[in-house]
Amino acid sequence: MLFPRNTSPFTYTLGFSLLALAFGGVVLAAHEHPDFGSVGSRWKVALPRIFAFLGVYSYTIYLAHSVIPNSPGYLLALRMVHHLAGNSIWVERAFFLLASIVGGVLLSHIVERPALQWRSRLFPSPMSSAGDTAAGRALA
Repeated sequence: MLFPRNTSPFTYTLGFSLLALAFGGVVLAAHEHPDFGSVGSRWKVALPRIFAFLGVYSYTIYLAHSVIPNSPGYLLALRMVHHLAGNSIWVERAFFLLASIVGGVLLSHIVERPALQWRSRLFPSPMSSAGDTAAGRALA
C-alpha cells in the first residue's frame, strides 16, 4: 500500500474520496469510449486486456493475497528477491503484488474452476436459452 491505513491520516481524509472519484472517472471514460481496447495501437488494446484478465481473477486474487505472506517459502523467496533487486519497500510490494496475482490465478485454476464444473454436472442449469426465464414465462 502506498499509504498504510493505520498510520497515514491521508487515507482517511482525502484518500478514499480521491479513489472514488478516480473510479468514477474510469466509468465515465468507459462510457464515452465504448470501443476502447478493441481498436487502436498495441497499448490501447493490451492495457484493457490486462485489466480484463485481472478482473476475471479478481476474487481469487483477493482471497490469495491474505494467504500469500503466510505461505511456505514466501519469506525465502522474498529474501532472494531482496538479494537480487535490493532491499526496498517497493521491491517487496511489487513482489507481493505479483505473488498475489500468480496465487490467485493458480487458486482459480486448481480449485474454483473444477468446483464450478463439478457443480454444473451435479446441478445443470434449467434454462435452455437467454429468453427462457421465470419472468419471461410469467409474462407469456
